[in-house]
Amino acid sequence: MIDGSDLARRVGRRMRVWRDAAGLSTQAASGRVGIPVPLWNNYENGVRNPSLEALAKLARGMQVTPAYLLKAEGEDWFEPPGLTQEVLRAVEGLHGSVERLCGMYREAVAK
Repeated sequence: MIDGSDLARRVGRRMRVWRDAAGLSTQAASGRVGIPVPLWNNYENGVRNPSLEALAKLARGMQVTPAYLLKAEGEDWFEPPGLTQEVLRAVEGLHGSVERLCGMYREAVAK
């Protein structure tokens, strides 16, 4: 099991590797993801742990899977082939539809 500070460092290292590979400044990377530069710096430097929502936002903006951000260098995690951001967005959309249907069902039953 990893602790919070180790997780923050892992995510930060992966963000730095991605940013360097993309040739982006911290300002450009944070703009692409849609978060303020100081927050990007806190994540990248391992000062702050992103919430699950923030982790999802980072992954979407960076066009990587959340697993990419969480795994340590050299760690071999199974990631299904073809698991792209497009597929993840489709799954999120489906999840939202199911949630709406469940809400409608609960309302109908409560009447």
